[in-house]
Amino acid sequence: MSVIKNIGRKFDFIVGACSSEQWLNICSFYQLGTYKICCAVPRTHRLASKSVLEISDLYGEKLLMVKRGDAVKCDELRDDVEKNHPQIIIEDTPQFYDIEVFNYCERTNAVLLTLDVWQDVHPFLKTIPVNWPYTMPYGLLYPRTPGKNIRDFLQLLPHYVP
Repeated sequence: MSVIKNIGRKFDFIVGACSSEQWLNICSFYQLGTYKICCAVPRTHRLASKSVLEISDLYGEKLLMVKRGDAVKCDELRDDVEKNHPQIIIEDTPQFYDIEVFNYCERTNAVLLTLDVWQDVHPFLKTIPVNWPYTMPYGLLYPRTPGKNIRDFLQLLPHYVP
């Protein structure tokens, strides 16, 4: 949160995934696209040999994901799992992932909800796509009250970004 609070002070933009209501109360968001929500597993995990997962592959597994209440897209996925796939054990992680979350996943042989863009974030984890429709928006976070240069840049973006 300290980084997000410095948008407009120390830097003009942050590029990243965003579904956080906390962040959107502090800054604005210009969506550039979406990332697929995937699962990461330790390279020694029983699912690591798969190239694509079905949700049923997660039955009996501990699924690490951000706690309910801030990330709308993750809450939608959680609702689906809780209602339709109670065989999956959900364990809450901190609201925002840091290296400790990735290390915990590897150390406990759990499955971690992650994004395809983070596939190389940890050397001992393998990111695997899941056959489900869940995605996370990504784009530019910028100040709530942007200066002229930021406004000018944002006006030019539609000419360069499909």
